[in-house]
Amino acid sequence: MGLTLSLLAATVAAPAADACSRSRRMARLVKSYRNTPGMKVTPVGSVGMKTIRFLGALAGGGDAEFKNALSSVRGIEKLYFVNYSECSQSVKNTFTRRVDRILGTQDKIMEFKGSGDPMTFYGMTSKSGDKVSDLVINCPAQGIMVCFLGSISSSDVQRLAKAFGY
Repeated sequence: MGLTLSLLAATVAAPAADACSRSRRMARLVKSYRNTPGMKVTPVGSVGMKTIRFLGALAGGGDAEFKNALSSVRGIEKLYFVNYSECSQSVKNTFTRRVDRILGTQDKIMEFKGSGDPMTFYGMTSKSGDKVSDLVINCPAQGIMVCFLGSISSSDVQRLAKAFGY
């Protein structure tokens, strides 16, 4: 009985631990490129996210669309905005390869290859499919990546895709 419970607990905990490890590796990767010429990394920590939500609630007034956008980031603990559009091509290629290696294809939620530049959304989807943890939006052709560490609803991910024009 104890062995069965231990195996069950390990099976349930493994994906969560893997996701946690993945988000830490992604944060370390992004931080390691902070001082790379042509690379702009803008972190927004937990205090910054609380401030954004607080000031947004004060400034939002009665605008329903703004309140929806603000509620979208309720579960986000940290953000990293990465602009690598001005890096050398070799840095872009290395960075993109390292991002792909950390995230892997099993975490790919959606990919857009329309008339614009391709954009890929990565994240861990909950069993019910209603939440996505540690969302990463990467557009290598434009040299832009946004990492949302925390959880966001699947419908909000779709809204983000529309906001990016996809």
